[in-house]
This record gives sequence, C-alpha cells and structure tokens, in this order.
Amino acid sequence: MSVVPDHPDIEKLPPEIDGIPVRETIRQLFRDPANGTPDNISKEGCLALALKSNELGGAGKGYVVWNTWRRAFPVPHLSIVNHANFQESEFTEVMDFRLFEFGYAANFQKTIFRKEANFDHAKFGTSTDFGFSYWADGASFRWTQCEADIKFNNSYWCNHANFLGAQFVSANFHLSYFKNGACFIGAGWSDYVIFSSCFFNHLSCEAAEWHYLKTRFYDSILLFDELKNYANKIGSNPTVFEGLFFTGSQFEGGVDFSNRKFSKTSLFNQTENFNDILRNGIGIPLKDVMGNIQHVEHIGIPPVFFRVAPKFFGCELHQDTSFEGAEFPKPTGSEEAARIYRTLKLAFNKQQAIREEQRFFKLEMEEETLRETGLKRWLFKAYKKLSDYGFSITRPLNYGGLSVMALTAVYGLLSWLGQCGLTVRACQFAPQWLEFSLLQTLPLPGLDKLSEAASKVFWPAGAWWGLVLSALVILHKTISLAALFLVGLALRNLFKLK
Repeated sequence: MSVVPDHPDIEKLPPEIDGIPVRETIRQLFRDPANGTPDNISKEGCLALALKSNELGGAGKGYVVWNTWRRAFPVPHLSIVNHANFQESEFTEVMDFRLFEFGYAANFQKTIFRKEANFDHAKFGTSTDFGFSYWADGASFRWTQCEADIKFNNSYWCNHANFLGAQFVSANFHLSYFKNGACFIGAGWSDYVIFSSCFFNHLSCEAAEWHYLKTRFYDSILLFDELKNYANKIGSNPTVFEGLFFTGSQFEGGVDFSNRKFSKTSLFNQTENFNDILRNGIGIPLKDVMGNIQHVEHIGIPPVFFRVAPKFFGCELHQDTSFEGAEFPKPTGSEEAARIYRTLKLAFNKQQAIREEQRFFKLEMEEETLRETGLKRWLFKAYKKLSDYGFSITRPLNYGGLSVMALTAVYGLLSWLGQCGLTVRACQFAPQWLEFSLLQTLPLPGLDKLSEAASKVFWPAGAWWGLVLSALVILHKTISLAALFLVGLALRNLFKLK
C-alpha cells in the first residue's frame, strides 16, 4: 500500500491531549490514500477518523481527535471541500458523537444508524444534511448548536428522538416519521423549523427557562454557559418558537406546547401546496436493524390530525396562527380536553380571531356535553342539533320552517275535521288557516286581532277546540321565537356584533 506524504501542518498539532496521542493518530490515518488528506478528507477518511476518535477517547472524550483535526483543517468558506461526509454510511455499533464539531455542510444523507447514536453537545454548521437518514435505536441531540438550514427531511426514527435544549437557526424535518415520539423541550430557533407532513407518536415541545434546563444539565457548567451564549448570539430562546410549520402532520399521541410563546407564523393547517409532498411522498428503501428493507411511505395528502387534544396551556399565540382544516379527536367527555380547548378559545379571543375562537368553542362544548348528565345533556345536544352551538343561521331557519309547515298542516287538518269530519251538516273548509299560521310565525304586537278574526272563520266552536287552538298557538310562537333568537345569536357570534 502506498503511503501519502505527511501534510506539513500536521506538525503544528499538539502531540497529545488528555493523554490521547492526537498528532500521531492523525498522521497515521492520513498516510492511507483512501482517507484523503487532512485538508481534503474523503468519505472513507471521515468514517475512519470518527471511529478512531471514539476508540481512543472512550466514553466522554471520543471527540478529542476529531475536533483537533476539524479545528486545524476547517471547511473553506462556502465550499464542500474537506467537509464531514458520511453519506450512505451504515453504523452497526453504538456511535458517540458527543461534542463533535462537524463544521459546514456535514453530510449524513441516507445514513443508517443500527444502534444508539449520541450527538449531545455537537456543533453543526450551515447546510448540514441528515435527509433520508434511518435511526433504528435511540437518537440524542440534546444541547446541540445548529446553524442555518439543518436538514432532517424524510428521516425515520424507530425509537425516541431527543432534542432537549437544542438551539437552531433553522431546520427542516419535512416528511419525517417519529415512530416512538420526539422531545423538543427547551429547544429553540431564531428563524424557523419545518415539520410539515410529519408523523409523531408523541411530541413534547414545552417551554423551559434556562434555570430549569440547568437542573437537567449533568455535564460541565462551562458547556451550559457556552450553549446559552450561542443561543443569545443567534437569537434563539428555549421558551419561544419562531416560525413553526406543522402543515399536514399527523399526531397519534400526546402533544404538548405548554408555556411557549409563538412569535412568528405558526401553521397547524391542511397542506395548501402539495407539489413538494407529491414529489417526495414515497421515501427511499432503508434497512432496519434486522436487515429487512424498510419503506418510508407517505401516501395521500391528509389534513393535520390530532389523536389526542393538543396542550397549549400558558401559550401566547402569534396572530398568524392557523388550525384551518385540522381534525381533532372525537369528544370523550374529558375534563382536560375541555380545558385544552377553552385555553385555545381564549387565546384566539385575545386576537379577535373569530373563526379560530369559534372552532375551539365548539370543541369545548362537545366535551362539556358528554360531561353533563340527565336533562342538561339533552339541552346541550339540542343546542348543538338546532343551532351548532349558536353559530348556524341555516339550522334554526330550517328546523323552524319545517315546524311551521307541520303546524300549518295541523291547523288545516283540524279545521277540516272540526268543520267537515265531525259535523257534516255545517261543513265549511275555510282557507283562513293559512293566514292564521303566517300570523303566528311572526309574533309581533298588534297581530292578535287579525289572528282572532281568522280563527273564528276556520276553527270549530267549542271549549275543547279552543283549548287545542291555544296549545297549538303557544307551541307555534315558542318555536318561532326560539328560531328568531337562535338566528340572532348566530349573527352576533359570526360577526361579533355588540
């Protein structure tokens, strides 16, 4: 095997760090031509250097050799020369990338991790790409420092994905599949993160103040301060979400955004532009831990779906927040679900976002309906059936109109029975019952005399007939007044009339 001459800058490296022979390790590794050179490393060289760094550093210092090389031989500005390239690699053992500094445009595209992968405290440069990656076991990105345009699109996570406290500029998880849940507690970004058309078994995105994150931080306090300084530098915050896009995503388990401030556009709506989804809708075939082919497929264009009511307790929503077309779980009578929807209703009420406020008021009422018993439950059901909880104009008009038509037919039938069916000698079928019915439909003051005059013409005489007529008139006016009230209520609710 030919030997590559040593790069002159290797002599500038420290002989050892923490007892690890850094200089000699890097010298020997790049004497193999398959690994490239220190300033133009090959894909094989990246894999060999990462494994060697793990081997020599052991638990806790696996980054030492790698970072020494990376700092001495960075990626040239806006170039992919000498970038960390692991594309289409397959890691069959547990990988410890903790504290690794990958630099600009690190490439993990289509990489398979068969065992657990730990990237805690790692630093990723702009345009790092984990697209179409496959994670067969747990993956940890806690406390990572990520620059702009970090790609995780079309990734498949078989086990838990942990991004606790990670700080991004921007990232893209489009069409990713989180089979066993994901944690973004205390994660923040200064620009946006895209989760469009993703699948989540469970998602935790609660806010976390720095003092809380510090209690979860079991590593060096210097590392914590470094992470906090990085967040301040890029403008991210562990309690604030900047641009956030869950368009077309599916949530099969619990979702928690409690105490977050949404300071920019936040979309939980149905996909509007389907071109990208149609183009990337079927994932590449990847091997699972048993060696079987694992297909990541996204067929169809579903709306956002929540299997469990999403928690937004204590949140401050941005004005450009939308749940248009989102589907929520069937009501179960859950007290917690009612509180969840009430919270979202009040949040949108502050913004005067009428449609969104109405959406969550209805969901709250459906939960409250199932929590009531006896007569109260029936009243809630009638309220929904007849007026869609006070937001439908057509329902009270339709039900009221049908009731008026039915009562009009009853007036005519009883008039015929009274005048012809029971007393044939005095048979007189008068059409004034139509006029009488119309006068009861609009119960205005001053129409009683006209109603009385019309009733004398078509209604049979007698005490019992008078009692029946009085009962029908009371029912007719009650229905008319209720329909008019519900129509007025709907107009007020829909247009926020005072």
